[in-house]
Amino acid sequence: MLAKERRDQIKNILDKDKTVTVKNLAASLNVTMETIRSDLDYLSKKNFGIIKVHGGAYKIDTFDKSIPIQLREQVMMKEKEALANVSTSFIKDGDIIMLDSSSTSLCVAKQLNLKQLKATIITNSLSIINLVSNNPLIKTICLGGNLTNNANAFRGNITIDNLIKLHCDKAFISPTSISLDFGLSHDNEFAAQIAAKMIDNSDEAFLVVDHTKFGKSSLTKIEDFNNIKYVITNKKPNKEWISFFKTKSIILKCNT
Repeated sequence: MLAKERRDQIKNILDKDKTVTVKNLAASLNVTMETIRSDLDYLSKKNFGIIKVHGGAYKIDTFDKSIPIQLREQVMMKEKEALANVSTSFIKDGDIIMLDSSSTSLCVAKQLNLKQLKATIITNSLSIINLVSNNPLIKTICLGGNLTNNANAFRGNITIDNLIKLHCDKAFISPTSISLDFGLSHDNEFAAQIAAKMIDNSDEAFLVVDHTKFGKSSLTKIEDFNNIKYVITNKKPNKEWISFFKTKSIILKCNT
């Protein structure tokens, strides 16, 4: 198959399904994952509304460039599960925790189920709510608001108003990007506001981020690192980041 034919097929799949993974495309088109990565690089640079991310790509139809939850729940899952395992090691029976609507936080909720920990979860994630709804050990507080299908999460002014009234022992946040200059950021304005309020309303805030999020900035700033107690990641960051965390008295936990 010629490269143009293959790329046209990928475009058609994205027009229909909106999201693709490198692994699935490589299998269905019978080529290497490196070839698919090259194809997605090419398509993302053209004016097709295609955005490449680690492990896949998605098609945007609006100004919201957030990665669809359907894709986020398929890529880098081993890394996210490892991060979630470290995260839940900080949770004690009876803790009140806040979880944002990230796929990483969904993995934290899965670990809570597996480890049979007793906790109260405050979240705007419909995926998390559905996951823990039948667990008698977990009390769930749904923040409510406008349901955003792209994220399977509640967002908007109602969500934020409800969140303002609540407090937790520990908040676990997984933003789109973190930068030494711009701080924590998200590609969705309301998600950024929700993350900021979760951090502010917690006794301890945990930043749970894989290595691909370091050194990047997204559309909307959440806040600086001043209120972050722990950073949990899958790979040891460079010396500049390690030095920065030390100056901020942030505890770095790496699962490698």
